[in-house]
Amino acid sequence: MGANLEITDTGIVSPDSEEIKTVIQGIFTNAFGTDLSLDDATPQGVLIDGLTQLKQASNSVLLYLANQFNPETASGIFQDALANLYFIQRKEATHSIVTCRCVGVDGTVLNGLPDTNNPTRVPAKAQSTNGDIFECVNTGIIGTPVDDGMGGVTYTTPGYVDLVFRSVETGPIPCGANIVNSIYQAVVGWDSVNNSASGTLGEEQESRQAFEKRRIESLAL
Repeated sequence: MGANLEITDTGIVSPDSEEIKTVIQGIFTNAFGTDLSLDDATPQGVLIDGLTQLKQASNSVLLYLANQFNPETASGIFQDALANLYFIQRKEATHSIVTCRCVGVDGTVLNGLPDTNNPTRVPAKAQSTNGDIFECVNTGIIGTPVDDGMGGVTYTTPGYVDLVFRSVETGPIPCGANIVNSIYQAVVGWDSVNNSASGTLGEEQESRQAFEKRRIESLAL
């Protein structure tokens, strides 16, 4: 077998490192004569070993690429591209979501995630007993101020506001009841935070195997 990949009726065959090394040694002896020492300790031996590794690496890249055309072995963006032919997309990773009661001084603003109007806005952050960080999704005001009808302001829920927080990291970040209970970054007027009920766990990005199974099921339909 030569040093290159071979395409056969049964698939692609890749030579092992010894086969590649033998081919490259043959090139050297053809160029410099059969009396050339091929010992690994010689300069030419070092060159042969280096060229062998380079050839093996390039073969591995081509072999990987060839496998990306088969839905059963494709992964990453190649698997995404094949699935797009069937109009399905990989499920992205999601955040754990939990509702927290934020207690503090009426009128205190707790920022939510940045948006197009406020791209640099820093959301209010809380921390769980596990050390995971959660960030406020939508901006809220402690006390929920409303017009009292006499030119002033009153608060429908004085002293607190319930806001949705999400885990900074994606995946099944724990968010059981009463564990998101400390302020991670201080905000003047914000005294405490806690989730009295469990939240909804996030999910990891859909795996290669699960995505392929769903593609097969979609094709069957």
